[in-house]
Amino acid sequence: MLFQKNEKYRMLTSNQCQEICDAVFQVLEEVGCLMKNEEARQYMAEAGCGVSGELIKIPREILENAIEKVPHTVTLYNRFGEPTFTLEPGATFMGPHLGCPNTVDLETRKQRPYVEADAANFAKVLEELPEMSWIAASGQISDVDPRVCDVHEARAILSNSTKTVTTWAITPESLNDIFEMCEVASGGPEALSKRPMLFVGMCPVNGLTHGKDEIGVFLTAARRGVPLLYTPGMMSGVQTPITSAASIVMAMCDTMVGLLLSQLVNPGMPFIAAAFSDRANMKTLALTMTNPETHLDNLCIADVFRHLGLPFCTHSTTSDANSFDQQAAADAAIGIYNSILGGCNMVIHSGYLSGGMCSSLELLVYENEVLSMVRQIERGVTINDETLAVDVIKEVGPNGNYLGEEHTIEHYDELWLPQVFNRDGYMKWHDKGEPSLYDIINTKVKRIVSANPKHPLTREQLDKLDAIVARAEKRVLNN
Repeated sequence: MLFQKNEKYRMLTSNQCQEICDAVFQVLEEVGCLMKNEEARQYMAEAGCGVSGELIKIPREILENAIEKVPHTVTLYNRFGEPTFTLEPGATFMGPHLGCPNTVDLETRKQRPYVEADAANFAKVLEELPEMSWIAASGQISDVDPRVCDVHEARAILSNSTKTVTTWAITPESLNDIFEMCEVASGGPEALSKRPMLFVGMCPVNGLTHGKDEIGVFLTAARRGVPLLYTPGMMSGVQTPITSAASIVMAMCDTMVGLLLSQLVNPGMPFIAAAFSDRANMKTLALTMTNPETHLDNLCIADVFRHLGLPFCTHSTTSDANSFDQQAAADAAIGIYNSILGGCNMVIHSGYLSGGMCSSLELLVYENEVLSMVRQIERGVTINDETLAVDVIKEVGPNGNYLGEEHTIEHYDELWLPQVFNRDGYMKWHDKGEPSLYDIINTKVKRIVSANPKHPLTREQLDKLDAIVARAEKRVLNN
């Protein structure tokens, strides 16, 4: 089979993609969804949706019109207003996400609750990983008031990295606090609106149901027009039918409700679609996120969203392993290769263990290395007179040596070189103390987190961030 680097593996035909879309339209039109937010119900009623209490039924035509309004590409920027990546067909970008209650301690190498200092450490490490396209706290801070942990997370990561940010928010007020923080870091409201350095993520977890508070945050983000990532996450066989096709349909129904609402509030705003179909361990009902079915579903989901012309997100790089071990390494490598092969646009959950309940700095560094290697494969082989080098072969002749040839010197730096993988011979590795991959990565991470940020904010900017945090704390204490 001929496979070109600008082509991607396809799991579904165009007709099969349309069958899935038709099923989504049918479910939303005939079954509908529960919308707990009154303001969102008003938007949908005015658009022509059927409203009966909290039950919303969405005519197909209304949803198709909304899909047509969504931009086909999404470009995100760093703190300096420079473009960092563009979600477009065939392009794949990876990074971490939000909400892990635990992380792996760098000293004990055991899981413990995630604290505020961890957010700064993750930002510093992610700043150093070129294959990770954005930063996220990768955890939920446990050592501050839980009502303002989102604002503390934003302060920590903005102070320690310049990359694109993904964030979440507990309330509309805290999301506005985070927007203000990003404006301080990026140069003001106009800079943030024209060159967004963040996207907002939210995750409904109950099938065909959209909560009052989460949609309140959603509406706040939509009015600002920042890119929205809506990631329905449900367990197949528990919250959805157990088959892959039905799981995809259910998850897509929820993301399509988010898409519609985004375009009703702010037509033409960027929206990143997602449809996660995680699995339950049917013996224990525990969530599992590393299954061949999940990888298969991600490829199908990629086909369907490309069919609709939408920027989209999948998740393939997490592991159900409880430590950064051989299982975690295999899970991550398979997920990365599968995502690149299938052209999955945005791939979140990098550095996740325990089915998304724990984050690991060491796993992040490992995944950056694997992704760098896979991207080298993805680039393919260039065939032209220079690379065929027939003239060089003629000049050197049989039984020749090419080490000193100018052609070798000119092209040597095109070879992939590892940053943490070992290429030493046995004796050299032995003389270094036989370090494991974990040891090598752990040492690198400790060096990064012990250093100051490479591009620190000014004292004035940091003072403004602190004032926003203090204001948020005062607000929740007075409620």
